[in-house]
Amino acid sequence: MRKAAISTRAVACGIDLGATDLWIVGLTEEATPDVAFAEHLHIDEFERLADILGHASTVAIDAPGGFSEGSHIGDERFARKFQRARCSEVALRRRGIAVPFATPMRTEPLPPWMNVGFETWRVAKTAAPTVVETFPHAIFWRLAGRELKHKYRADGRAARRAVLAPLVNLPAGVSFWPHDALDALACAVLAHRVLVGDAEEISCAGDLAWHAHDGSAMWLPHLTAHLSAAD
Repeated sequence: MRKAAISTRAVACGIDLGATDLWIVGLTEEATPDVAFAEHLHIDEFERLADILGHASTVAIDAPGGFSEGSHIGDERFARKFQRARCSEVALRRRGIAVPFATPMRTEPLPPWMNVGFETWRVAKTAAPTVVETFPHAIFWRLAGRELKHKYRADGRAARRAVLAPLVNLPAGVSFWPHDALDALACAVLAHRVLVGDAEEISCAGDLAWHAHDGSAMWLPHLTAHLSAAD
């Protein structure tokens, strides 16, 4: 993934992150957007993030934005792991897609990548008017109409590119992008859909079977989004 000059044309940005790195992709505002920029930041370069996001209207982040409040503790519809999770994670699980983690509460240890995520959310909120949480695995699942696996393999990355191809003008060299960059691109596509009002907020808002909710939500493409026959 080659660094590109930061473009003022980017209105929707997606961020995928880990304990030491961030991948950021920005898209233009057209119905089928162009990739305005693609950046890979090491944690030592984190101070650049605000400038990179400075022209975005919507940012979608693959990370929780805060600690869990344990709102579903005691909710026996879920395994104990997910009872301790945030409502965005619980709500996604109710729809058959499980994140591989449950965000800890304030009294529990915080994984390093979530610490990076919390700081990313803080910066994004100062840079863009709309910041949402998403999950690339679920984005690809929704867009393909089925679960896409093997993102660490060439065929898995090819399937992901095929799913995104109808929705964004893929840049030259995208076939060499690592899975983290493709996840960031998926987040950017979701951010663009939020911007144009074509995304779904997955939350516990309508769950009348349980009394406590923390207000968090996971954003995904609508189920009626473009489907792909990618293998």
